[in-house]
Amino acid sequence: MVGGGLEWSLADEQMTLDYQLALLRVQLALEDQFYAIAKASGKTSLIVCDRGAMDGRAYCTEDQFNEILRRSGYTLEQLRDDRYDAIVHMVTAAQGAEHFYNFDNPARFESVEEAKVNDDKLRQMYVGHRMIRVFDNSCSFQEKLDRVVDFVGRVCGREYPHHLTRRFLVTKIPDPADLPSGTVRIRVTLTILNNSQPEEYLMIMRREQGGKVTIYSYQTIKRKGSESVRSEHRISSREYAGLYAQRDPDREDVVKDNISFVYKSLFCELGIFEAPSWATGAGIMYAECEGSEVTLPPFITIDREVSGEPILSSFYVSHKEKGPQYADTSGPITKKPNELAMSVVGRDGLAALIAASSSQSSQSDALITPIRGAAEAKHDTDDVKVQDVTPDDDAK
Repeated sequence: MVGGGLEWSLADEQMTLDYQLALLRVQLALEDQFYAIAKASGKTSLIVCDRGAMDGRAYCTEDQFNEILRRSGYTLEQLRDDRYDAIVHMVTAAQGAEHFYNFDNPARFESVEEAKVNDDKLRQMYVGHRMIRVFDNSCSFQEKLDRVVDFVGRVCGREYPHHLTRRFLVTKIPDPADLPSGTVRIRVTLTILNNSQPEEYLMIMRREQGGKVTIYSYQTIKRKGSESVRSEHRISSREYAGLYAQRDPDREDVVKDNISFVYKSLFCELGIFEAPSWATGAGIMYAECEGSEVTLPPFITIDREVSGEPILSSFYVSHKEKGPQYADTSGPITKKPNELAMSVVGRDGLAALIAASSSQSSQSDALITPIRGAAEAKHDTDDVKVQDVTPDDDAK
């Protein structure tokens, strides 16, 4: 559409609204049809789509975007969370690789400075999503691509290193006025299921924004040698209810008020514990990063990194009897328990429960894993979304 005569420079307020609404409808139609084709093939497919449904929000006012939502019949959460399982943002070459920024693309009309401003806006549009990765220009273009491909492969493979999420103990919860603009608050409820143990535990997660559930997921975290890996699957509300009945009776739900934001190229979530009672008020900052060096936001008071420690870990802190010791933030816990008392059911029983729930769900049998990211030429940025379509519901 941009290359077919749509002139942004001539658009007034009403035309901007109409243009963005038209672009959104085309974007959604393309995504839906590519998904339908992939599903019809009967094969596991990867769909890469330029741009994402939330991008237009960066180019209009909040009032305009709310009107677009009203006229399109969607909510913000549906566009941001329901359609995409992961967000990949490749920072524009205008930030850190200016000599690669070019105007060979006829649809590119931004100057270097305008590209920097819009890039910052775009990465804010998906804050609140549960999985965001920002890839900057601190390495070569090929290394940048390799990092993105590696991440996409891990997500599509359903397992990815848990250590990429680093945890930092927060000593003082910041005042909301001290947080950057564009933060999003998400209420997260984590429930540990039967058959969990320190080497491999199972849990379900519910994310809510503004009192409305945005996503349900089923997760496993297991140790492989010195590392741990995580797999995650989106599930329906029916599947969630069935699995919730299999929660470990020796544990409490872990409830956190998560504040999501992007600091420079770092996606962060500040988790403030609401439950269990012995952890209320404690704070953990989660940072999604791949390198050993990380620049932490100065407006968060950090005591120390606790990655790999059981302190305030959902698995350990949720235990009714032993959990309080893992909410004690006065010092590191050097020894993890070999076992915690728990109720155990057979793995086959749990798998059968998920399969039975899936067969009754009104949702599609296909499990969708879209990823939004960017495809670049000569270090330049165009946004991309990737979908993995699996013929059978692999929540089984």
